[in-house]
Amino acid sequence: VNYAKIVKNNVTFHFLRREPYNFAHLYFYFPGILRIRDLIRQINPDIVIGFGTDEPYGWEAAYCGKPYIIYTQGIINTLVPWLNWSPARKRLIQLMEKKIIAGAAGIIAENEFVQKWILSNPAVNGVVTVIPNCLQDFFVNTPTPSEKRKKEIWCIGELSKLKDPETILRSFINVQIPDASLHFAGKGPLEKKLKKIVMTTGIADKCIFHGFIPQEKLADCIYNTTALVLASHMDSSPNSIIESLAVGTPVIATDVGGIPFIVQDGTDAILVPPGNYEKMASAMRNLLLHPDLTHRMGMAGRQRVLAKHSPSKIAQMHLDFYQTIVDKKNNSK
Repeated sequence: VNYAKIVKNNVTFHFLRREPYNFAHLYFYFPGILRIRDLIRQINPDIVIGFGTDEPYGWEAAYCGKPYIIYTQGIINTLVPWLNWSPARKRLIQLMEKKIIAGAAGIIAENEFVQKWILSNPAVNGVVTVIPNCLQDFFVNTPTPSEKRKKEIWCIGELSKLKDPETILRSFINVQIPDASLHFAGKGPLEKKLKKIVMTTGIADKCIFHGFIPQEKLADCIYNTTALVLASHMDSSPNSIIESLAVGTPVIATDVGGIPFIVQDGTDAILVPPGNYEKMASAMRNLLLHPDLTHRMGMAGRQRVLAKHSPSKIAQMHLDFYQTIVDKKNNSK
């Protein structure tokens, strides 16, 4: 167990992290729950905060014997059709997610789409609030982009069935603009198939696979480019969207899940139906051929998300919500 403590404004924050943290290590996972639970009992906090309902961080908060707040970090129940998991694992995670949500004293949803799903569970008794995802400093502190942009389209995320990078690749092939390029940042099970398509279509010089790029370097990658593109079949609140808009790069994304709640279609983003090569290619072509439109949309998005997702603002929203839950707990004694 890794453990750190910070005291700020007479409030003590205890940060706990345990590795490994996924189903590949079940032998280590369950003893880890017991160690975390014992440590929490020693600390005896007013409230425990867990991040995610599909990972042990959320589970450990839920089973520590203390009132807890869950930060949803996506909704597994909406992603199941596209996950390459066994039926038993899918069912287990779905049941645990619903149980954890139902037992929480407080639940933080990233947007109204997630909030609506949470409130659809009749067993939920906790306080539900919407707090947007927070931007990290290296996205906030980028300089204002110029009107002359690189003709680069970026796709950031796992190369998987859920994220559907093949639609992005085939859309780009249909764009047929000689000096444009497509960049994939991420790895996944579809990488080999995508590279084969690239080779057979003769665009190896225009399509670059970068592999995993650390988040602190992504800001430089997508800065002053034409667009970030997402083709997800479902997504609750992809961070890459607000990160792209923060550096002034507009977004082309599928009109699914929570995405319409974190962009403004036609102002800083272009939304298209999932799996639609033609409309996605048209959106790419429109931004690549009209740099004035690209710059205008990028700057509109930058102004909006820097105001809405600033670290100081989001931190204060979290602190206020934590205090609400603690006060409710104390008043119920």
